[in-house]
Amino acid sequence: MVNGRQKAPVYQPYAVNVQAPERPKLLCLHGGGSSANIFQIQLIRLQRFLEPHFEFVYMDGPMETEPGPGVLPVFEGCGPYWRWVSDDPATPPEEFQRQKDAAVELIKVYMQQTGPYVGLVGFSQGARAAASLLLEQQRQPFVDNSLFGVFLCGTYPPFVPHDEKIVLPTVHVVGLFDPWKPASEELLEQCSEKSTRRVVRFPGGHHLPNPPDAIQQIVGHVLDLYKETVGMKA
Repeated sequence: MVNGRQKAPVYQPYAVNVQAPERPKLLCLHGGGSSANIFQIQLIRLQRFLEPHFEFVYMDGPMETEPGPGVLPVFEGCGPYWRWVSDDPATPPEEFQRQKDAAVELIKVYMQQTGPYVGLVGFSQGARAAASLLLEQQRQPFVDNSLFGVFLCGTYPPFVPHDEKIVLPTVHVVGLFDPWKPASEELLEQCSEKSTRRVVRFPGGHHLPNPPDAIQQIVGHVLDLYKETVGMKA
């Protein structure tokens, strides 16, 4: 009693553990001579729009190397820099094949251990790696769900045998003034016209697009592909 009145009960606050629903994951594969940290900065505009819908996961390639095209001077001192396979034409064929096999296996195991993933986003050499994983998923699925690919200024060819077309859905972002534009077009042709194959061409070189309209096109295509692949069996 307080001054003849009953003291009001005091309720202790308690924490309510409301867990946000998990967002589907996209695995992001950087270009040659770059890194997961650099790619995260390069993708910041795209990620800003897609982050409400997807969790972006980045991984480093297995081979330490020199900075790649377009990395310097912006990312000087941001090493170490990595690549998925060597770009040295003097690499013996047997060693080159070993590197390609090792890169594909590394990404597969990473996806199995940290997934599930719904798609792969690859820039330049990372797009070659992403295309390789789509081909592997078609031939002998290594994850339970279907996948889609987003190829940003992709180069060519994939790291795995590629006699067959990629039939899983893809988005291709091609710089009109990119020195590697012919390779990006080859990667586009690797994907079957019978599948969902969307293309964004922008007035730029071998880099992520800056024009807002190009970014919005990519965002729209990625969201559409995800809606189309949900529930698809590999």
